[in-house]
Amino acid sequence: MKAPFSRIKRSEFATILSGRTVRGSQIELKYAPFPGRIAYTFVVSGKVAPLAVDRNRLKRRGRAILQKLSKKLAAGYGLAFFYKKGAPTLRFSEIEAEITTLLSQASLIPR
Repeated sequence: MKAPFSRIKRSEFATILSGRTVRGSQIELKYAPFPGRIAYTFVVSGKVAPLAVDRNRLKRRGRAILQKLSKKLAAGYGLAFFYKKGAPTLRFSEIEAEITTLLSQASLIPR
């Protein structure tokens, strides 16, 4: 049975920040072991996307991509995706390609 897939709580965020990092051109992934489940969060600062509409769009797209990849993801990890400055201009397919690349570089999905 696959581990539950959920969002990270504020109290768990520090654990992931102290984990490993993989950097892409527009997104950065921080991950750490998380016993018993797959947990995730997407972080978009006000400097990256000043409008809340844009920040929420990036987060929704990221969640949709992770949902699509959930069957391939290795269980027992917490994931934090940080969007960088040019991210609001990315198309869905570009975000998907970058997230997939980051996860495979971190050996969390098969290549």
